[in-house]
Amino acid sequence: MGEIILKQIKSEMDRYSAKFIGIRMPRTLKEALSMIEELKEQCDLLVMSTMTGILGDDGKPMSDKEAVPIVVKAFGKAVVGTEEQVVKAGALCSMLRTGQEQGRTSAEMLLKAMNGTPIAQIPITRNHQGKRIINVTVIKELGIKLRPVVLQGAELVKTE
Repeated sequence: MGEIILKQIKSEMDRYSAKFIGIRMPRTLKEALSMIEELKEQCDLLVMSTMTGILGDDGKPMSDKEAVPIVVKAFGKAVVGTEEQVVKAGALCSMLRTGQEQGRTSAEMLLKAMNGTPIAQIPITRNHQGKRIINVTVIKELGIKLRPVVLQGAELVKTE
């Protein structure tokens, strides 16, 4: 998953208002915490994909619910997740793909094909909409003051 996210970041980073420092892909929680020590001196925001499967101190795979709070606490600043379960485990927010958009897009593509458009002429498309999810527990912990418009249309969750 990390490789896919890195490819997307590299293709979009000229449009980001923030500076991209780099990507880290730890295999163990110990490696992740070591990387966090380095990163928290270099940046104010961490983007985190799923931590599911990262090996804990006992050598066993961890879940997001177990690993994310440890990494978030060690970073001590805002962490943005790429998956819903990462936000529910303690990240600040995320913009998620939705099945509704993907279903609608695939149905439109299928109708074009059924109406005679050659498949080679149906372009590959990207998601343009998404579902914003915001963790209100983290907002409170970080002392963030949001304008009400930011909350409009977002799904609000608490850390589980």
